[in-house]
Amino acid sequence: MKRLLTALLAALALVAVASTGASADQSRARSAPMLLGVMDDALLGNRPDLAFPAVQQLHPQVIRYDLSWAHTAPRKPADATNPEDPAYDWSLVDPVVVSADALGVPVLLTIEVTPRWAGGGTGNKPPVNMSTLQAFAYAAATRYSGQHIVPSTGQVLPAVTRWEAWNEPNTTSHLTPQYSCRCATAVPVAPTIYAKILTAIYKGVHSAGTHAGIKEIVAGGATKPNYSGPKTFEPAVAPLRFALLLGKKHPPLDVYSHHPYRTDVGKKAGQLPGPNDIAFGDLPRLIKGLDTAFPGKHLHLWITEFGLQTNPPDGFQGVSLANQSQQLRRNVAASRANPRIDMLIWFLIRDEQVRKPFAAGFQTGLSFTNGTAKPAWSVFRSLAQ
Repeated sequence: MKRLLTALLAALALVAVASTGASADQSRARSAPMLLGVMDDALLGNRPDLAFPAVQQLHPQVIRYDLSWAHTAPRKPADATNPEDPAYDWSLVDPVVVSADALGVPVLLTIEVTPRWAGGGTGNKPPVNMSTLQAFAYAAATRYSGQHIVPSTGQVLPAVTRWEAWNEPNTTSHLTPQYSCRCATAVPVAPTIYAKILTAIYKGVHSAGTHAGIKEIVAGGATKPNYSGPKTFEPAVAPLRFALLLGKKHPPLDVYSHHPYRTDVGKKAGQLPGPNDIAFGDLPRLIKGLDTAFPGKHLHLWITEFGLQTNPPDGFQGVSLANQSQQLRRNVAASRANPRIDMLIWFLIRDEQVRKPFAAGFQTGLSFTNGTAKPAWSVFRSLAQ
């Protein structure tokens, strides 16, 4: 009975997303069909022999891939705006962009992770000088402007026109500090820091686009769905509060992005999500909040990471295989019905490994670790056509 009630509530929440979206001002509707895509950095980067045959079968309409500043610039470049500076290493990113382009799939690149030389330490600290990040964003957008020729091969690299500034900056794992202190009077500082990061990436990407004569889109936000306070193991700012505080800093952005995973996992019986948490059913509230935070912009939303873990293999927080495929279908339908949602990226193509006694990693894949398709695989394929 409890599972039935949970499923019913989830379905009603999704209906709310669709109905709220349908009532939105149609003058703000998307100018093109909503894109349905996938993200699986580990598979795309480490096993392209497995990843791209899967991409060819799934035929997603976009691929999201993390562009690690730390990996691409392991040492400080002498000419940071030049993508051919010898300090740069594009060996992980080039093959993904080129292989995706060969299959006719555009790529969304998320710039993240600060190098040690820029002040990053473990990668989640902001750069000491934001101009270094802006220069890197310019170099990356220049390399993937559709006009850059690789000197050693004479190859013209494909264009990337969709970009995202950082990953989940409202959590300590990706950006620290989140709060001024771990105390009762802690003040969120991550939105202020992130506003500077977003501005640097936005300016770098758009400057390169202007120079190349192409139109770039830069998403800001990329927020995780739930709150954990300043005294917790991993401090985080609730996404709705983060967006409202970010808006007060007036950073430039073209679209907002969010990761609306479930917010009920790990909570005690009867414990409700926080009022500023944003799971999938709360997306209308996020869009309303964006209109408050960024008045007059009518920002559209990219769902740049979403998925549901399955049981099997995850007996801790997984849903049934049938539930995963049903929710995928419903979520895509709800997103397509909302004229302010332009993209939904599913995470992952293949499950990550489960490490007992408790689940670890993500088992949100459209297939199991051995490549055997889950029911959601065929659902995704049908929806991506």
